[in-house]
Amino acid sequence: MQNIDQIQQQFQEQIHAFQVTGDIPKVVELHGRLGLILFQHEKWKQSAKQYDQAAQLAMKADKTAVSAHLFYAQGTALQEMPRKRTAAQKAFKQAIELYTMANNSSGVEKARQALAVLKIQAQDVEGALSAIGDLENLTPDQKIIRLRRRAAIYMLAYQTNKATALLQHAAKLASDQPELLIEIEIEIEALSTKKTQAADPFSDLLSRALNLGKIDLIASIQLEQAAESFMNHAWETAVTQAEAARQSALQSTEINRYLTYLVACVISALAREQLQDDAGVLDVLLTCKGTLSRHLSPQIGQQFNLILDSLLPRWGEERFQSALHLHRQQRQGD
Repeated sequence: MQNIDQIQQQFQEQIHAFQVTGDIPKVVELHGRLGLILFQHEKWKQSAKQYDQAAQLAMKADKTAVSAHLFYAQGTALQEMPRKRTAAQKAFKQAIELYTMANNSSGVEKARQALAVLKIQAQDVEGALSAIGDLENLTPDQKIIRLRRRAAIYMLAYQTNKATALLQHAAKLASDQPELLIEIEIEIEALSTKKTQAADPFSDLLSRALNLGKIDLIASIQLEQAAESFMNHAWETAVTQAEAARQSALQSTEINRYLTYLVACVISALAREQLQDDAGVLDVLLTCKGTLSRHLSPQIGQQFNLILDSLLPRWGEERFQSALHLHRQQRQGD
């Protein structure tokens, strides 16, 4: 199996060969492919350099759409290096300009969002809002997307009143789209700090999602319920709701289903710990580790070892071994 240095050498030889023949599109392609490989190996600086070389060549060849993608990719590599975040912003701005020239609206929004994240990391709220863009000359659907993204910025800046106002505006625009409306209302409820209702504020939303048969919305609402119960120290209720969210997430086909599943597992484990259900904590974490390892990658599962290893010093040897013994007994009983 080749190591990364050998792969780089092989690509450089191919790049040189196509440079000699003057096949610029192939040179651009190879720089871009090498940039991706280096990115996957977390070689951020080298990856960014390859993307930059490819982007510059694509621009000279008037390949606007291609150069836009490459500048965006360069930004994603640069943003991984704290001292290169300014350079990353520049790359994303270049991508926005080129995506605009290429009439690629989804590319523009993607690059705007990436730039906004960097602005937020720099605690520049106004800069982040500017990066997202205003609400002028947009279709209603585009306006909803932008309102939600601007609201997300205010959420990150702990300006919940402004975030709520924007989401309420988005909800009015989405009044004829039941599924989207529920998503926005979940966000509004999650922001709300008022506890004037005796009933669970998410119950009505869950009922509507069930009627629509939208499993991804159901999982999201159940997760919000579990988080709310956990914050209110209703440990048993939190476990029940988190377990429901886990199962719903696994039935979903949405791209974020494993994130929902992971968060539900963590809430369930933390609530079980409060209930002194140590064996249950181990069962949830080990099951989660196995599921994510199978469906995503073994590396994800390996990260769970850090969580599991933290239990021993927190619980002590006797408590940990007792929980492990009980967990094994329960497994054998199953």
